[in-house]
Amino acid sequence: MYFKYLVMTLATISFTGCLVNDTSVTPEFSEKEIENTKKELTQKANCYTVEEENSPVENEDDISHLSSTWCYYTDTSSQETYIFNGDESNLDGGLFAIIRHNENGDHEVIHGSMSNGEMTYHRANPESPNPLPIPINESEIATRYPHSLIEFTREISKNFLELDYKAKNYVEPPPERYNYEDSLYYITAGESEVHLEKEKQPWNGWFWPFGSLTANSNSPLHIFDRFVEKYLGKKGKASEWEDHNRPGNVVGGHCNGWSAASILYPEPEEKVYSPELGQDIDRKTSKALLTVSSFCVHWAFYGKRFYLSSPKDEEEDIAPELFHKVLLYYIKKLGKPVAMDYYPGYWVDNTVISGYKFKIKRLEDHEYKYRVDADLTTHYYTENDKKGVAPIKIRSYSYYLDVDDNGIITKGKWISKNPDFMWVPLAARNCGRQNPHVTKELVEKIVYRTPTIQDPGQDPG
Repeated sequence: MYFKYLVMTLATISFTGCLVNDTSVTPEFSEKEIENTKKELTQKANCYTVEEENSPVENEDDISHLSSTWCYYTDTSSQETYIFNGDESNLDGGLFAIIRHNENGDHEVIHGSMSNGEMTYHRANPESPNPLPIPINESEIATRYPHSLIEFTREISKNFLELDYKAKNYVEPPPERYNYEDSLYYITAGESEVHLEKEKQPWNGWFWPFGSLTANSNSPLHIFDRFVEKYLGKKGKASEWEDHNRPGNVVGGHCNGWSAASILYPEPEEKVYSPELGQDIDRKTSKALLTVSSFCVHWAFYGKRFYLSSPKDEEEDIAPELFHKVLLYYIKKLGKPVAMDYYPGYWVDNTVISGYKFKIKRLEDHEYKYRVDADLTTHYYTENDKKGVAPIKIRSYSYYLDVDDNGIITKGKWISKNPDFMWVPLAARNCGRQNPHVTKELVEKIVYRTPTIQDPGQDPG
């Protein structure tokens, strides 16, 4: 039986930049509540160092995988399981989820999602794509990955209570009744299209090929280094690191950084005054810094990246049924763009999807019940840094879909050439592959003039 909840878009919580400047109301938690939560998490949460098998970063091989720390905690009183990321000293709403099970064994996932500088909370049913980077069921990773020790500080425990409150109070209530025909994944013949409003579409930006960020004294990373020196009183090392690790004679760039930044962040203003530098920072520089700091993010990944060592048949991945569901879930329900590597081979070139048009035809006497012709509104990077939406290219795909007795998508087969994978940025992070001196906190300070922060450790040693 299908879980009775539908996927829903919720009330919005506004942010300044992507640092928490949350206008939502949360109660004041007592020291006793915080201490009890700290004790519960310390005693009952299981945390793991999870290796990520896929990455949207171009030019990466299939050996040097990323890893991150994820925790599972089950509240025995409510039988709700919490999943959250434990890499940082604070918990992030975009990396926090509550799993609820019903008597039939089905589940719903309440999770946070960041887009255009706004956090929203959503319900995903069992047919939805997994909105997390890791499995919903702890048993799937418990024997695969090593345990990780996390110190559940007072701050983390307080964050946990706040996010628990927001996830449960800012998500729309479930519908009273559920009909299969109302499911997001119920297929009927005909045409349908969804396009995100302009402010949610990716903004103009450049992929900043290696070497371009430090080309002269007014290049983005040299400006950033001068800001660091004034703001933190220590030498900025971003340009030095970039020249050493990403020289101009190496082919590559930051297309994944632009994809993530243009989804997570609102478009920067034309100019923002930096009192530290005593000058304006132009939009081009702001976008470049956001692109660099977003080079490495947490992502929900759909499909399997094709590497040089991958079997030939993996070129047909992503599966078309998952491809179709990802478009429905994120663009139609969450109102959030989706990034995609449109090239099915080894090379990666990321683009961003902000809309689709489906033509669905019912088939008779065929292995699959439906044929779908999909025209995707995709956006590509450009050196033009003018204000507004990134240039558009329509990319077309065709595939078959099959459904179960209730009309819900079950499987599919590609007719046309397929993309390689899809991915959705969830939150910025420091993963060790991006320029370690360009932290998201410092970039947000420059671009959005976020509140003063403590020294984030500019020199990683």
